[in-house]
Amino acid sequence: MIAGRIDQRHSGPRRTTSLAIQAATFFSSPEESSHLVSVASVVLAAFALVLPIACANVANLLLARASVRHREIALRLSMGAGRSRLVRQLLTESLLLSLAGGALGSLIAFWCFTRITEFVTSHLPHGFPPMAINVAPNLHVLGYALALSVLTGIAFGLVPALRTSRLDLNSAMKGDGTQLSTAKRSGRFLLSILVGSQVAVCMVLLLASGLLLRGLYSAQTIDPKFEMKGVATIFLNLGRRGYDPAHATLFMQRLREQIQGLPGVIEVAQAECAPLSHDFSAGEFTVPGRSDTVGIEYNHVTPGYFSLLRIPIVRGRDFTSAETHAAPGIIVTESTARKLWPGQDPLGKACVSFRGTNTQSSA
Repeated sequence: MIAGRIDQRHSGPRRTTSLAIQAATFFSSPEESSHLVSVASVVLAAFALVLPIACANVANLLLARASVRHREIALRLSMGAGRSRLVRQLLTESLLLSLAGGALGSLIAFWCFTRITEFVTSHLPHGFPPMAINVAPNLHVLGYALALSVLTGIAFGLVPALRTSRLDLNSAMKGDGTQLSTAKRSGRFLLSILVGSQVAVCMVLLLASGLLLRGLYSAQTIDPKFEMKGVATIFLNLGRRGYDPAHATLFMQRLREQIQGLPGVIEVAQAECAPLSHDFSAGEFTVPGRSDTVGIEYNHVTPGYFSLLRIPIVRGRDFTSAETHAAPGIIVTESTARKLWPGQDPLGKACVSFRGTNTQSSA
């Protein structure tokens, strides 16, 4: 119906419009998918390394189990069983083990992921937009798990099956020590390769885990150069509640006064963007006498913001209560001052925003 109305509104050659509607996912938005792909790639790479470790361990167990079945395999071969038939039997055992492990692992993964998702969504910061995540398994996930289980079962069960079915019947039936020692030597060589691979991959995972833990510890303990302890923040979006700029400014002024009067409150300040948050404002600025533009992130704050966060003002002064968003005075960081006025005193200098508004800068 919607496509037909679109075709009727456009005159000219006959046209046919088709609309495709799909369920929204994290990959629907390019901005969200770019963040998701980078994080998911690291997680999937870590899990991809865990799989070979587990498979190599199972292959070691299959080789150890096969070493005690020499007489059984030799007896089957002497009774007329073909080697291909024995290989198929051993591969069937490996596939059954792999499929059972894949089914159990899938059930545990689905259960854990559901619980983890519920835990994470219930502990999101206050004001975080609600998220609806569908973690129910679908045919694509189940098909991928089945294909991976079959592939690993064949890949890591084929070598033990081929090695076990390649026997000297005469020596195996007699229990010849030479044949057994040769088999043991070849078995130890293969076991050494698998164990060495496990150790190598485990070292990669341990080093990566250590680096991630160190980065997480540094992110939690690093000094941000402003006060964090004893500082509480609230987020309000008055525009969504129908406030115009004038009434919103009046409301926030009265709210700050009421909060300032609460017991235990020392200082109150308002900012458009909280420190280290994902929200920020940015614009292009030019300096008189220069033709190039400089991209700078900026923030609208009230007087007392710098003293509340213990951010020192190197030169100049703080804002006054008489200055508003339209006031010409601004405070810049030392790096911004060096970028706009290299080798000059920034006090009293002027810069022009992209919209052409003159602003005085004092650092």
